[in-house]
Amino acid sequence: MRQLFDEQSLTTLYHGEITEFWDRHVVLGTFTGQQNVQIHYAFCEPESPRAAIVLSNGRIETLVKYKEFIYDCYRNDIAVYTMDHRGQGLSGRMAIDHQRGYVEQFDDYVVDFSVFVNDIVKPRAPSKPALVCHSMGCAIGYLTASREPELFSRVVFCSPMFGIKPTVPEPLLSVLLMSGLAANYLFGRKPWYAFGQGPYIELPFRLNTLTHSQVRYKLFREEYKRAPALQLGGVTYQWLSTAMDAMNQIEASAKNFPLPTKVLISGADRVVDNQRIHRVVQQFPDADVEVIEGARHELLFESDQYRTPAIQAVLAFVLEAETEVNNA
Repeated sequence: MRQLFDEQSLTTLYHGEITEFWDRHVVLGTFTGQQNVQIHYAFCEPESPRAAIVLSNGRIETLVKYKEFIYDCYRNDIAVYTMDHRGQGLSGRMAIDHQRGYVEQFDDYVVDFSVFVNDIVKPRAPSKPALVCHSMGCAIGYLTASREPELFSRVVFCSPMFGIKPTVPEPLLSVLLMSGLAANYLFGRKPWYAFGQGPYIELPFRLNTLTHSQVRYKLFREEYKRAPALQLGGVTYQWLSTAMDAMNQIEASAKNFPLPTKVLISGADRVVDNQRIHRVVQQFPDADVEVIEGARHELLFESDQYRTPAIQAVLAFVLEAETEVNNA
């Protein structure tokens, strides 16, 4: 495996080598998703790819944020195909206020993702791709792979959104959620932010709970500042309700998940519920679970001591599939 970028080199290479790579080698495109929402995607194919990845990113994220990861894959001869989920990144927003994290039903994410893989990735990919997911993208990826396991060779879940950490006790959360949905339906002309949520805020690094890497945090915040259309605020009652239904569906079906799986859990995660994640993934028929102790939620954007072993684990698992095919 070729060397990965480190924080020291990233400070000088991101706006030079990585940006030049992105402009020269990454192809951008769009397709029409559910309810005529425009979905943006990107792919990058090395000259002689050894494997392929479909990347499903997390809530509020964008393919633009993954420049470093995609270049790491490119330098290791791995093709990457990714898209921005509806309601975030470069893709179309369904709420009039584009800051509000909204989706009508979680299944819309899944149908969009299925169309992307079947219509864009499948005709181009050099081999059956592995699915690599982060956070909310894990819930989307799980549900897609459960329905169409033939699309992927195997799956990597990073800090998966199989449960989220509520800010209030669960019984109270249910009451607040039902009350908020009902009030929004009766009195609101647009989706309401859920309790405690609001517009996009650029938190100073010292207050962030996503990563220990000041360099990577600064770079992705700069991307969002340069292109304000990428910015997204907190979730709405509707998003929270449909996401909780999806997580319940995942837990109920986990024992039947059909693909070989690698699960990377961030040991110091304050976004998703690690206790519930362990409960879910222990039911998977074929899963290797690894905890990156001390890591925060965004494993692929963490400081080197956490990110490097995580990326190495992801790429090794992806390449292992190709080795098995070649030796068969």
